[in-house]
Amino acid sequence: MRKIGHYIKNGFNKIGFLTINKPDKLRKRKHGVYFIGDAPKSKGVYIFAKGESVLKFGDTNASEGMHSRITMYLSNPESTNLYIRENLFKDVIYDVYFYEIIPEFVTFMGLKVEQSISPRSLEKELIEEFINFTGILPKLNKINK
Repeated sequence: MRKIGHYIKNGFNKIGFLTINKPDKLRKRKHGVYFIGDAPKSKGVYIFAKGESVLKFGDTNASEGMHSRITMYLSNPESTNLYIRENLFKDVIYDVYFYEIIPEFVTFMGLKVEQSISPRSLEKELIEEFINFTGILPKLNKINK
């Protein structure tokens, strides 16, 4: 089994956790899911883990980055967000790890253009590598994008 330590050694950092346990200082949320931590407003790839087990790979390319993605998990009715919330009610807590993709720029025809890793491409390759290593799809990744 590919454990979270492999990804930490390769640049993923824990940014917090999703939980159904309401922290004392937070207001009650409609869907009963809370994020404790600091979600960066940058694009990248994230992992949900429980203990040492990798449960899901995801990507964010939104203008508000991982902060926006976490907000979607807390409240958006889209099917992936619902699926994660439903499973969280069984599992109680997911650690959230993030790999920030720093924009890189090149000059083309005198213009400064971004030339960076695509979060979606990296997510896809991480899922494929996980399947090749373990023989299974991560528990919360419904399909291989």
